[in-house]
Amino acid sequence: MHIALVNLSKAYEGMVRNAVKEQHMVTVINATRLTQQALEPTPIQRPIAPLTRADGPIPEERIRAVRAYLQALLSNPDSETVLVKQGQRPAPARLPDLVLYYPADAGVTALGEVAALRRALGFRDIPIAVCAESAKQAFAATLMSVGANAVVTLPCAPQPLCESFEGVMRTAGGAMPVITKLINPFINAVTDLMGTMAGMTVQRKELFLKKNYRLFGDVSGVMRLSGAIEGSVAVSFTEELARLIVGRIMRLDASAISSEDLQDGVGEIVNIVSGNAKALLAGTEYECTIALPGVVSGMWVELGHPGNAPCVAVVFEADNREFALQVSVVKAG
Repeated sequence: MHIALVNLSKAYEGMVRNAVKEQHMVTVINATRLTQQALEPTPIQRPIAPLTRADGPIPEERIRAVRAYLQALLSNPDSETVLVKQGQRPAPARLPDLVLYYPADAGVTALGEVAALRRALGFRDIPIAVCAESAKQAFAATLMSVGANAVVTLPCAPQPLCESFEGVMRTAGGAMPVITKLINPFINAVTDLMGTMAGMTVQRKELFLKKNYRLFGDVSGVMRLSGAIEGSVAVSFTEELARLIVGRIMRLDASAISSEDLQDGVGEIVNIVSGNAKALLAGTEYECTIALPGVVSGMWVELGHPGNAPCVAVVFEADNREFALQVSVVKAG
């Protein structure tokens, strides 16, 4: 397992290294360097607006800048000056399996850093665990609203610390079975819509069991299923990609689409997806009713799910931008 330490002191770094021994790779990253790369342009980059809101949409350009810099730091964590030119791919780097973050500042800075880290990780199910002393636990818990997954108390003995890490890395849903035959109709419905109505070629990149039920992206269309199966299915986009798709479908410039039109457009997209998926499931053992889909704005909102249901994520790429399908369902009864 690859663990990235962000803003941890030398003492806490030593505590983590002592707990994991040599079983896991540990990389140290300074969050100030990470966020500064996203906020301060290099001489050949266009200026990027300051990060002023931790809970609002962040321009895709800045998300890519943070992600590129994160990957560059993981490739060369000891370098104090890692510059990633615009349009240049950083040296290949393996993203971490777990991020441990320490909020040096109990305020807006920490909120911005966690939000930047979450967006830098993209549509990847990589947990961010906030490490904090007992006195900072209340503030640390607030960071779960902008991208953190859990709070880990430090200082801590090696064994309980390792157990905390294991808990964060567990997949959601326990031992409940994954209904794989149900996923393909939604995959087909999504790719068909993107190709026929938006004129985009869609590539499926990853399929995995999630460790939580939080939605990726800035805006999501959510479908509630009932009948032979029950649960939820969501399609999540970054705001930029959602605008591009809605713009192509409505024959409008993406920049001219209002927030209301964007909501309506995403709602129509997921309505078509649900209708097509329902038709594909008709006559099978998974025939179901799909309620009128809804649209959820905001990153890191929890997807409604039945009990201990698993959550499957399918990550796609369209027009060099990622989006995701998330499925959390179980058989009824």
